[in-house]
Amino acid sequence: MEMLNDQTKNIPNADLSVVNVYKPKNPTWKENLSFYFSEYCGATSIHGVQYLGERRRLLIEKIVWAVIITTVWCICIYLITQTYNKWVTSPVIVTFATTETPISDIPFPTVTISPEANADITVFNYTDVLIKKVLGSDVTDEEKQYFDALSLACQGFDLMDDYGIGKTGNVTIELEDLLKILNVVVPVTFVNASYGMWQDQQGSELLTKTISSTGFSFAFNSLSHLEILNVPDDVETHSKAAPKKNWSLDEGYSKKAGRDVFPRRAFVSGMNGGFSFVGATLDGDSKYSCNAPLTGYKVTLHHPSEFPDWDKQIRLPLNQAVLVAIKPRMITISDKLKSYKPEARKCYLGDERKLRFFKSYTQQNCLHECRLNTTLNVCNCLPFYMLGFGGIPICGPGSISCVNKATEQYTLTEGNQKCNCLPSCTSLEYDVEISQTDCDLNLMMSLIAMLEQKNISLDINIRSAHLSLLIVYYKEMQFLTSQRNELYGYVDFFSNTGGLLGLFIGFSVTSFIEILYFLTLRLRCNISIFGKRFWSGSSELIDNYNSAK
Repeated sequence: MEMLNDQTKNIPNADLSVVNVYKPKNPTWKENLSFYFSEYCGATSIHGVQYLGERRRLLIEKIVWAVIITTVWCICIYLITQTYNKWVTSPVIVTFATTETPISDIPFPTVTISPEANADITVFNYTDVLIKKVLGSDVTDEEKQYFDALSLACQGFDLMDDYGIGKTGNVTIELEDLLKILNVVVPVTFVNASYGMWQDQQGSELLTKTISSTGFSFAFNSLSHLEILNVPDDVETHSKAAPKKNWSLDEGYSKKAGRDVFPRRAFVSGMNGGFSFVGATLDGDSKYSCNAPLTGYKVTLHHPSEFPDWDKQIRLPLNQAVLVAIKPRMITISDKLKSYKPEARKCYLGDERKLRFFKSYTQQNCLHECRLNTTLNVCNCLPFYMLGFGGIPICGPGSISCVNKATEQYTLTEGNQKCNCLPSCTSLEYDVEISQTDCDLNLMMSLIAMLEQKNISLDINIRSAHLSLLIVYYKEMQFLTSQRNELYGYVDFFSNTGGLLGLFIGFSVTSFIEILYFLTLRLRCNISIFGKRFWSGSSELIDNYNSAK
């Protein structure tokens, strides 16, 4: 080198660029990136990546491994997507509880009984007036008032629409006038001669006279309308049911309540621990009712906090005994699911959704309110059994056709689905098994004859009455409760995701930390140690640079 310098000094106007050709060049950003990527590929735990960054290998090898890694990654991402969709769309699974629940933990169902003969023939003959209206004959003002009132409580009578009777009369009606007429025409025999039996109690005081869509009915173990409906306290509900005691819809019975509770509960299964009802109907009342040709009684079993749903009725025929064995079906919710949104867990907690007409949210109450809203929107009135809610008009006989159309609209369209009536997170329903037999009255007739010989009179003439017997009881002492639980929680989802990542590509949390480390801390430390020109920290680049000096 010294000789070269001496020679250049002796050359005039020498071109010194010949000397500068030996000056080493700084490594490019691309060269640093290549070496830095190779270093990461050699250090990472992700499967197959080391072959992508391995130096001095043929391009075909890297292409093959790139295709393999991409394919495996796509399969892994697809399976993770499937797991995520399952977590989002089906986070809840309903499983059986590990222990059985005693029947004493739940209320005995409300038994609502409505006679098909809902008018005393000695007071008003509905069939006779209906025939007069069909034939166009004159009727008195009193007959018209009674007919209009009773028509609202008659269900499924096609002649009303076929002959245009449901389109006549007042569109609305005064509630007090309506209830007064219904109370006058209610069959005396049904009210006075029917009675119930419950454990060690018996008599008509067990039955509460209540109002429903069929008119006045008898209900056993029913809450008052004031505790079911959002009506003001000063509204006359015509229901004398006892107030609830030591029980709530969400918490159930208090642990120290004993038998001093309402709604009532059973402690033993079988007929001895159940409810029995004996109903009496005069022959004339059954023949001339507004629900002819149906006879007997409509019976529905439902939760005490709900209105009766007559679409799910049980038939109690005349001169028949019907035995109803109850099998409770209860679903609860785990504490972990309570933090989920209702749309995810597919149910509502008791305080998550408020209803306009009902105090407590249940799926049945929500569906009932949906039907009422449809009627209100179409007809601008509500059925009479809503007791003039908030000053809203009561549908009169002139609205019968409109109410029927509203019901059809609710049933045949998706209107009920728009109400979004999800189940209650804690729900109780009663499945039933029904058996039926003829009721032998020979013994009863003999007893009546003996009483008449002793000048003991009864409230009714038993020879002209039809007796029916209903017995409702629990089939077993315990029942198996279902519970809504997490199918996939956060831990389950991340565990499944981690398992798939580890199985297909060997990816873990440590692998993710490695990536962050190479992008941040290691890069910063390399710059501090080797300078910005050699930020990759590659010894090969450093050696090449030093050897070129």
